[in-house]
Amino acid sequence: MAMKSQPECIPCMVAVRTREILSSSLSPEAKVSAQIRILDRYLELLRQDAPNVTIATELFREVKRLIGQENPYKTVKDLMNRIALQLLPSFEAKVYGFKDEIERFRAACAASIAGNIFDVGVLGHPYVKEPSTGSISIELPVLAIDKTAEIRKRLLESPRVLYLCDNAGEIAFDKILVKEIQNLGARVTVVVKGGYYQNDATMEDALAVGMDKVADHLITTGTDASGLNLEEVSEEFRQRLEESRFIVLKGMAYYESHGEFKAKTGKPLATLLAAKCDPMARFLKVRKGDAVALLV
Repeated sequence: MAMKSQPECIPCMVAVRTREILSSSLSPEAKVSAQIRILDRYLELLRQDAPNVTIATELFREVKRLIGQENPYKTVKDLMNRIALQLLPSFEAKVYGFKDEIERFRAACAASIAGNIFDVGVLGHPYVKEPSTGSISIELPVLAIDKTAEIRKRLLESPRVLYLCDNAGEIAFDKILVKEIQNLGARVTVVVKGGYYQNDATMEDALAVGMDKVADHLITTGTDASGLNLEEVSEEFRQRLEESRFIVLKGMAYYESHGEFKAKTGKPLATLLAAKCDPMARFLKVRKGDAVALLV
């Protein structure tokens, strides 16, 4: 089952959706009306005991409709992609500095998680705001949960891998890990969102950072849903999912829905994320902000 709302989720969800409305070009009166509509819809979904990812998806779709913007995070996403590309060479140097193959794979996983700092969808989570990289310092995180050796072993047995990306900006760092997986002998299908959800990576972000030059195949989910809603995905995604032997999931939203995904597909999953909120940290039994690499 997908994760349900925790006490801290409610003020976080309200604050993020409210921020999007307040940042729009709506009139003051329309902003009030839009917030009332979002609160009403949120209460409906909470009373239905809907999973967190379903609530997030439905509310963001409603915000897009109310403010008349399909891609309200475009400016932020473009900035994140530019900064990530400036930082990418230093991360490649760090990862490729490891001569031991197992250590290099661990570093590649850590680098892909380090890119998760490029996020605006979690209340209170710091993210890069300035275009200058002079004062930005992002290090390879130490993995609080480290199953990278086991993940690598499973990848060696998996000729076809499905890799589901998380955020814009972060997707530039994913190129490092995709290449490492390919070096293990796998063909990698990289997946981005089929529509706009917050700052999640879409095809235009993938092309902006050059993922099309790295991935063996580059496709979308066919939907703008947060996490993974198998009822909404495209036929192309279903086909690639069926063909895959191993799946890599990036970020908290995919992890929140991984239980249902695992039950329906039966395929081994690696989930790579930073626990950016208290409920997720509590669930994983780590500290807020910790990086984890799980095999489920």
